[in-house]
Amino acid sequence: MSRIGKQPIPIPDGVKVQIDEASFSKKDDMYAASYFFGHIIDGVGGYCTDAASKKALCQLKTLVVKRADDATFVFKGSTGTATVYGNTSPSFEMMTAQLDK
Repeated sequence: MSRIGKQPIPIPDGVKVQIDEASFSKKDDMYAASYFFGHIIDGVGGYCTDAASKKALCQLKTLVVKRADDATFVFKGSTGTATVYGNTSPSFEMMTAQLDK
């Protein structure tokens, strides 16, 4: 299980979490990334309740988090990319909408 600080992030074992450090110019930019992981922590328990949702989440092999000009989540191949901006980050629902396609 991955961690942010001391808080475990309920991301399946085998999923690589990559923070695009070059895209974050200052420490304050990282708060939105922390909020994104908070959305995962809050949402995953209600999502992974059946075989179909577990299968959808298992498609994710790499999770990239970077700073950009908008808060988005894109899933392509086996990589999910979350972009965060200011105090905004993608919701868990934005993430699962992409995974469920």
